[in-house]
Amino acid sequence: MHFRGTYQKTLARILSAVAIIMALLISVLSGAFLERQTHAEYEYHLEQTAKSQESGATIASNVILNTVLKCASNQSIIRWVNSSSLPEYYFNAIGATKGLQESINNTLPIEYQCALMPLSVKAFNGKIVDMVLTHNRTMAVSELLSTLHIDQQEYLRLIDHFYDSDEPYFLARYDQESQDLENMVYIMKANHTKNTKNAFLILVTIPRETFVAASEDEDFFLYNSSGIFAYSHNTEEFQKHCQQIYEKLSVSKSASYYGKAQNTSGGYLLVTGITPFQWLMASMYPSYKLPAETLLIFFIIVFLTIGLFLYISYHLVERLYRPMEELMESSSIPAGQTGEAIDEFAIIRNNIEENSKLAHTKAYKDLLFTRKPDLSSRYFQYPDASYCVSLGETMNPEDEHAFHAIAIQKAAAYELSIQQDQVIYIDLDYNRYALIIRTDSIEEAKQLLTQLLNQLEDQEDLSVSDHRVVLSDIHKGLDQLYLCYHEALRILEFRYLHAKTRLITYRDISSIDAATYYSYPLQTEKRLIQCVLDGKDEALAIFDDVVRENIANKDLSRENLQNLIYAFIGTISRIFQELKTTPDAFLDDPIDYKYLYSHWNDAIIFKKLKNILETVINKVRQREDSRDQDLLNQMLNYIYENYWDDIMLNDLAEHLNISPKYCGILFKQLSDNNFKDFLNRYRIEKAKEILRDDPSIKIVDLSAMVGFNSSNSFIRVFSKYEGITPGAYVDRIQHS
Repeated sequence: MHFRGTYQKTLARILSAVAIIMALLISVLSGAFLERQTHAEYEYHLEQTAKSQESGATIASNVILNTVLKCASNQSIIRWVNSSSLPEYYFNAIGATKGLQESINNTLPIEYQCALMPLSVKAFNGKIVDMVLTHNRTMAVSELLSTLHIDQQEYLRLIDHFYDSDEPYFLARYDQESQDLENMVYIMKANHTKNTKNAFLILVTIPRETFVAASEDEDFFLYNSSGIFAYSHNTEEFQKHCQQIYEKLSVSKSASYYGKAQNTSGGYLLVTGITPFQWLMASMYPSYKLPAETLLIFFIIVFLTIGLFLYISYHLVERLYRPMEELMESSSIPAGQTGEAIDEFAIIRNNIEENSKLAHTKAYKDLLFTRKPDLSSRYFQYPDASYCVSLGETMNPEDEHAFHAIAIQKAAAYELSIQQDQVIYIDLDYNRYALIIRTDSIEEAKQLLTQLLNQLEDQEDLSVSDHRVVLSDIHKGLDQLYLCYHEALRILEFRYLHAKTRLITYRDISSIDAATYYSYPLQTEKRLIQCVLDGKDEALAIFDDVVRENIANKDLSRENLQNLIYAFIGTISRIFQELKTTPDAFLDDPIDYKYLYSHWNDAIIFKKLKNILETVINKVRQREDSRDQDLLNQMLNYIYENYWDDIMLNDLAEHLNISPKYCGILFKQLSDNNFKDFLNRYRIEKAKEILRDDPSIKIVDLSAMVGFNSSNSFIRVFSKYEGITPGAYVDRIQHS
């Protein structure tokens, strides 16, 4: 039977929500860690790239500066510049060209171009000589300016600079269309005579790729102590952006940015140096974005994580709900709700209330049959109050009409107990019930019972019903209910003397000399017989009570005493009729009824009768013990033969054709163990036997062989009973 209750649904919703939240939290934390790790790797990549680029730029700078210094000290070039005549000037130009070629000759694949030109215009005999030397040819100054995209105005500023200063001069050259940096022109003045007329300029054209090994898409700018002198893109917007970064770097003095990638709002900023030229390059890189493939894999992992946590939560719900489900299986589910959504706690509350009512009724019912009761029960709220007991009895024959009439009468009596707090309803047997009334007035009790009888008289179905109600006298204290009940039984003995009276009280029969009659009510006899059939010693106590009441409290005539003893002998005879046997077969010793009837006046007759009852009780117990052992053997054999299968208490109950609840109670009573615990213990013992015979067997196979659904459940149960795991148990037996 499978239940889907509100508690289970609530539990499933809560655990599912917790599972999703935990999965999302883990995913978010994992995503944050992944992003941080990815950014750290990206920063490391940028820093390593910058270091490599800085190293290459430094090498190239040293090579270029070395070429410049060689050119500045080359004697052939110096002679060319210091030529005193035009022929000498042209002749020395050849040597200067060779000297330039020697100066720029290096084995490293560094791209740059070098050109030489006098600072001052050379004029010989009134003729102006306009010449620029390169490593492979000569050209006019105008051609050089055109090649380097230097206009006349910028050229004049350059000349004026070197007339006033010896500091190098930098020019950035950009593509006319894209405005991207193409190259930089490093210009240095060489002068050994301190005479401007003998000074010459060394112009080194350095391509962008010589310093910047990254792609052309990289954004950067070059600056020194004087400010920015080159941009990777010569646009107004980019220049403003670079100027803002430069101002920030000026404030921080670039210390925190040098060699380390710093995450800014627009991406990453990294500063490297070109030390030989005393330049700094600020490179700007875009923020790192995870590839689409990585994002797709991440989201797949997120969904798988959520699915995994939901799967775990599902099994956790099943495990947490298992005790509740077992409780529901043993509870009375309202008709029509089995398999549907139910309110488990409402059912539990109803069961508790019903059990409490049943326990309350049973506690008061026991008071009717116990001479010295224990009044410590929490149900006894008024132990010192006054009580009386009323018995209702219907003498109709057992037919369909009688069943209906008795049901109506008992329902009316029960309804009275619901309406009146001082009335407690007790169902005694098929045609009899009791009402325990808490009152100090017999008239009040009679009024309540008259109200009940009037209500019953209005029922047409009860017009021919022989229903009588009797009422005991009032006695103080709950411990006197036994006396009240027996007074009511005594009254029933006289019901035929009051055939026309609906309600008979104890006081109504007080005028009859009851002492001349023996007292052995039919109800008492029935209870005595039932106690014997159940193997209870209470039957002996009932026998003693009847004997005491008639012998000690009365002066019975000889005839009445004989009738009482004959009644006891008849009771013994009816006991064997109920047992469906004879004294010979049951006791292995016949009962001489003829002797008992003829010796009824023997002094030890009551002792003989009591001994017979005691012998029968012991035999009943022995037979019940034997039957219990047979039933227990059937239960155990079923477990021994089916332990390897997925059996439950319901299967055992079905095998024995009894209810699961009764089967569980019976198994506990007969074996001092509950079904599940005994089954698991036996399975573990069988598993240990298999492990001793085959230590190499797989746990998965072993768990299936002894009836477990999963290896995890097997390991858990094995550890519970043995204190170690199956693997540890194998290690123990292998080393023992």
